[in-house]
Amino acid sequence: MYTQWNSYLFALTQALYGRSPQAWWVKVPGVNFELGESLSPVAEQGIEIALQKINHLLNTISKEQYKYSSEHDIIQM
Repeated sequence: MYTQWNSYLFALTQALYGRSPQAWWVKVPGVNFELGESLSPVAEQGIEIALQKINHLLNTISKEQYKYSSEHDIIQM
């Protein structure tokens, strides 16, 4: 279901704006999906790993955008 929704969202942005944004799929493993007060250790570790990867990705993108901006005298805020 989620995969189909993403396809629709990208098709909509392509139709409306003529392009689709870059996107990344972030998955966090889980082992117990019952209601509870805390996350499983597997999920907690997965979240920590995902956050590290997201931060790395954001830092990489920010540096690339800054490099592009400075090369083309464009200031992005």
